[in-house]
Amino acid sequence: VNGLRIGCLDDVPAGLVSTFFKSVRNTLDFDFDDNEQ
Repeated sequence: VNGLRIGCLDDVPAGLVSTFFKSVRNTLDFDFDDNEQ
C-alpha cells in the first residue's frame, strides 16, 4: 500500500491511525466485534 510505512506510525497522528485501522476493518470486514464477545 502506497504511503503505508510499517514501523513509522510514530510519525502519524493517533487520530489518523485510528481512522486508518477503522477503515481497514470495514474494508476487510473482520469480525472483531464477535471476537470480543
